[in-house]
Amino acid sequence: MTTKTKKAGRQKIEIDFKIVAAMCQVWSTEQEIADSLKCSVDTLYRRCKEQNGCNFAEYYKSNNSSGKISLRRAQYKHAVKGNASLLIWLGKQYLGQRDQADDDISKPTPISITIQVEDAS
Repeated sequence: MTTKTKKAGRQKIEIDFKIVAAMCQVWSTEQEIADSLKCSVDTLYRRCKEQNGCNFAEYYKSNNSSGKISLRRAQYKHAVKGNASLLIWLGKQYLGQRDQADDDISKPTPISITIQVEDAS
C-alpha cells in the first residue's frame, strides 16, 4: 500500500515494504509490484534505496529466497506425509537418484528393414 506525504510541489509516494517483501516471495515481477502499489518501477527502485539501503535487485533476491525456502519446506512436508511423486522428485533432485531402464542398451539389437519397390511401367 502506498501513502502520499503532503509537501510543497509533488507529493512523495511512501511504500510499505512489508507488502513488497510478500510479493517478492511469490515471484511477482517488478512491474506487477509497482502496479499494485500504484507507482512507477523507478519510484520503487528509489524508495528501496532510501528505505532499505540497498538496490531493488538485492532486496528482491533476499525476499525471493525466503519464498523458495517456504515452498521447499511445504514440498518436503507433503513428501514426508507420503506424496510419492514428490518423494521421487526430491530424491532425484537432492539424492542423485534416477530412473533406470530395464533394457540393456549396451548390446546392439539387429533391425530388419524390407523395402518394396513398385514397378513404374
